[in-house]
Amino acid sequence: HNVSMSVNLSVENLATLTLPETLLAIAREEGADPRRMTLEVTESRLMVNLATSLEVLGRLSLAGFRLSMDDFGTGFSSLSYLQRFPIDNLKIDRSFIHQIPDHQDSIALTQAIIAMASALKMRVTAEGVETEAQLHFLSEPGCHDLQGYYFSPPVTAEKFGALLSRKPA
Repeated sequence: HNVSMSVNLSVENLATLTLPETLLAIAREEGADPRRMTLEVTESRLMVNLATSLEVLGRLSLAGFRLSMDDFGTGFSSLSYLQRFPIDNLKIDRSFIHQIPDHQDSIALTQAIIAMASALKMRVTAEGVETEAQLHFLSEPGCHDLQGYYFSPPVTAEKFGALLSRKPA
């Protein structure tokens, strides 16, 4: 199957200088293409050890892994991180998506994140999509990937395999 996978990185992962080589070895062993793997980090995790995080993420990017800033827009967001780190994707936090289409501020902030990411040539993922109205709103150009209970609750690896095997309706 032609699928991509996302994996969350921990503070410990970002502090491990050998992480890029380890992940490349695992990808080779499993026959996985690093370009189809997205590694997700949150801003707070990046800031624990800034210099090491920057080095590890730079080497992961050079190895072909995609990098995503998870929960974008929450915490201590700084636009300067988008210039300093080799980020390919912004993942809009569910707290914004949850209030669409009823909360004008959430709509405005989500549209601003999508526009900014587009201008920076980044992909955008919206997490927490639960309703048809949210799906319709987020189907506008610039929001590339959607995830949430609207599509499926979290599933085990076995159930995921069964979902992949099903023919689309």
